[in-house]
Amino acid sequence: MTEINRIVAAVAAMVAAPLALSGCAASADEFEELVPPAVLASDSHIVDTAMSFSNGLAGRGFSLRIYVTDTSDAAVAAAIDAAAEAAYHASPSRPTSIYLDVAEPPRPERVNLGARGISLDGARELLWPDVVIINDVVHLASGDLEKLYGPWGEAG
Repeated sequence: MTEINRIVAAVAAMVAAPLALSGCAASADEFEELVPPAVLASDSHIVDTAMSFSNGLAGRGFSLRIYVTDTSDAAVAAAIDAAAEAAYHASPSRPTSIYLDVAEPPRPERVNLGARGISLDGARELLWPDVVIINDVVHLASGDLEKLYGPWGEAG
């Protein structure tokens, strides 16, 4: 193999590796088709959802806002747990992370997931002991999701 061939092979490998890794993630359309119906069916107080996506070499993660009719601490904690589990298992590929927050309906025509939802201070005590909540957003990495709900692709 000549020096030029080695360089071409090395460059091709560097370009192909990230593409191969990101190719394992399903499209945003697939997530939007499967996740919201599962989340809506997971808890009777969840009446709508909004999603946005992040992509990385490890795959696709997403932010999920759930709109709930009962904002009591116990109902919010139950809705978060149900929505996280449903979203994780309904995902068409293993999500790298799920960021979840809660808002009151109705869902606005233009959703701003950067705007704060309702306070999760009271629900925090009713959720998992080591839950990470920053600015009223629950942060669940793929390892957290697997620990809570079992391996992705298997019903919990």
